[in-house]
Formats: sequence, structure tokens, C-alpha cells
Amino acid sequence: MDRLLLLVIPLLAVSCASTNEEIQPDPIYRETEIRHSRPRLAGEVFDSKESDPAYKEIFAGADKSAECAVGNVPRDSDFVFHFWEEKKRILKSEYGIDWESPAELNPHISYGRYGQPGISSTESDAARAVVSANLVSESEEIVGEYRTFRGELFVVTQDSDSRTVRHYELYGHDQIWEIKRVCELSE
Repeated sequence: MDRLLLLVIPLLAVSCASTNEEIQPDPIYRETEIRHSRPRLAGEVFDSKESDPAYKEIFAGADKSAECAVGNVPRDSDFVFHFWEEKKRILKSEYGIDWESPAELNPHISYGRYGQPGISSTESDAARAVVSANLVSESEEIVGEYRTFRGELFVVTQDSDSRTVRHYELYGHDQIWEIKRVCELSE
């Protein structure tokens, strides 16, 4: 997962004119937009103000300002909480908007470093079952899974004979998954 982020993050660079320091560029500067474009988990809700067209530009601006403010915060599992805290402060102090973060509205969901939901055991079991039923060879085995900041779920396999690594991208939710595509990486 960390290797994937090292490949993806530089491609998503943004600049923060308000600071002279270099920061780690990443997709968080469009957090509201990206979160609303990804599949939601069952029962997941977001603050209704985010969907109000009158606030669209305000939330976009708050995301960019918050990204600059947390630019040098480590991208660990607590990162998104620092980002949401800063975003909440900006929305209140600059726009007078009381906003509730996804974590506040969905305490039953574990969020990853960029605000994507963690993979529940139910999702993991169902996704792995779909991939297991579609493995290319008998020497291929599942070695991991991850969810991107855009909400895509991937199951990773490795073939012990050919050393081929495959990333199975899945589409669906909860216990209903289907393979969308497979990316193959050979050594």
C-alpha cells in the first residue's frame, strides 16, 4: 500500500501559494469532492451542507486551505483526522459554518489516512471469495487488500511459480462484489 501511495502521490501534486515550505502533495486538497464521488458504505452519511450547491466553492476552498495547513503532517492513520480538524476550524472561523466530519457522523466506520473507509471483515471475506473463485492458476494466492482514497477496493495476489502480482479491482459493497478489472505486474 505504501509503495502504491509513493507512486500515486507525486502524480497528484498541488501547490500552496501561501507557504514557502515544501509539503507532501496529495489528493486531500479535493477531499469533499472525492469523498462524495466514491461508493458509500451502508449507512454512511455526510454533513448535508456539503451537498448544498451554495456551499460547493466554500468547501472546495476549505479543503485547499486545510491541505496547506496540514502539509507537513505525517500521512499516517491519523492524518485525515488532523485534516478534518483543520477543515472544521477553517469552515467555522472563515465562513461561520458548523460542520461535522465523517468520523463524527459515522463513529461505527474506521477511516483510513485519506478519509476512505477501512475494509470491514464482511467486505474482506466477500471480496476475497470472489477473487479466490477467479484465480488464474493454482499457484496464485491472495496476499493483501486495500482501498484507495477514491474508494476502489483491490485484492492483491501473487503467483508463486511465475512471481506475477495481480491487483483485482472490485466493484460493489458489503457482501456483493464483482471483478471490474485485473492489473498484472510481472517481475
